[in-house]
Amino acid sequence: MIVIRFDPVRSDPAWGPGWVPAGGPDYQPMAVKELPPINFIFDNFRVNVVFQIGDADFSASARFVPVLDFVLMLGAAWKILHTHDPAVLELSDRQGEWHFSKSVDAIELQTRVAARDGWRFNSEIGRCTADEFDRAVGDSLRGALGMIFSHQPAARDNAYLQDLDHDGYAAS
Repeated sequence: MIVIRFDPVRSDPAWGPGWVPAGGPDYQPMAVKELPPINFIFDNFRVNVVFQIGDADFSASARFVPVLDFVLMLGAAWKILHTHDPAVLELSDRQGEWHFSKSVDAIELQTRVAARDGWRFNSEIGRCTADEFDRAVGDSLRGALGMIFSHQPAARDNAYLQDLDHDGYAAS
C-alpha cells in the first residue's frame, strides 16, 4: 500500500491568487508561461507530502518541498529501477538520501540522513509491490500537475509543464 498526498504550504505565494512569479537568472517578474523548469523544481509550489509505503511513514523527510521536485525524484527512482538497482536519490533542496531498491516484484525504500557522527539509515523500511509503485509514481505526477493547474490556471500555458502533462516522466 502506498499513500501520497500533497498538502500545499499556505505560506508559499505560488498557491494563492495574485501570485507574481519571478524567474530567470536575476529573478525578475515574468509570466508563469515563461518560467523555466528550475523555478518549478526549486522554488515554487511547496507542499508537505504525506508519503507512506506499507507501515513506514516518510512524510517527515518531505516537508516544505516543491511538489515537482518530489514527484520528479519518484520518477527518477522508477526509471533507474527499471534498469539498475538500487536507486539512490536526493531532493534538490536538502541533504538526505532516499534508497529505493527492488526485488523480483517488490520495491523497498529507506532513507539515510546526515547526523553529527556521520550518515545513518532511518529504521523504517517501506515495502510495496512493483505494480503499486508504478501506479503511485504516475498518479503523483498527474496529481501534482492538477494541483498546480487548479491553483494557477495560467500555468497550463507553460511549455515545461505542458511537456510533463503530455509526456510524463519522459519529458523530465
